[in-house]
Amino acid sequence: MRRGLVALGALGAAVSGSAAAVAVAIPPTGPAENPGNPPATVTIDTPSVSAAGGTVSFSGTGFLNNAGKPQKVYVKLDDHGDDGIGPYLAAADGTLKGSVALSDPEAPADIADASKAHWLRFLAGPSGTYPDNGPARSLKAAFAVVAPPVRATGTALRVASGRIALRLAAGSASGARGTATLRRSGVTLARGAFALADARTHTVRIAPTAAGRRALKAGRTLTARLVLTPSSGAALTTTVTVKGAK
Repeated sequence: MRRGLVALGALGAAVSGSAAAVAVAIPPTGPAENPGNPPATVTIDTPSVSAAGGTVSFSGTGFLNNAGKPQKVYVKLDDHGDDGIGPYLAAADGTLKGSVALSDPEAPADIADASKAHWLRFLAGPSGTYPDNGPARSLKAAFAVVAPPVRATGTALRVASGRIALRLAAGSASGARGTATLRRSGVTLARGAFALADARTHTVRIAPTAAGRRALKAGRTLTARLVLTPSSGAALTTTVTVKGAK
């Protein structure tokens, strides 16, 4: 079973096996579109997902093998990779529910590119490992990746002239407004507002709190979480390092 497997459905269990062995039977790009007979269907439950930490949820019907038992299903992002993600096990009635994270190790390098088309590929038997898993199925369902409202373009920060400089870029040409907060172990190290006029990278300086000044004294370097909370849209958290002034 591939590490990080999410097994879903009424039966609530995944079938163990070798992902490497399954890779031999499932081509990297999958066979031609084939819903099987009787046909299975798939639906993307989250048609738009954030490029930062997004998860694609899906549903399906008709995933029963020739013996009328639940099929095991592998999922690929943009037809990428040999192994596939899974297996997911359908419920007793052939319905399928699950999700795939864009951060999965099987994802292609450009999965977060909002300008490109993206999809999930659903693959079910037969295979050399599970010869009873037919009929063969290959179904494709598209989803969109959306750029986050704002993101940090650098993760190595430092205190200079009493401020911490952040390099931020908005996800759209209209810019972004919101609040930037640095936190460590529940303590707010720094906080300040940002107002980006466009999608270019801008430098925003925020002031350390009293607790932040104490924590960063004498050039000390800390690992912290930078939380960017836009005026609209989801917050984005990035792990950063912060070096105090000497």
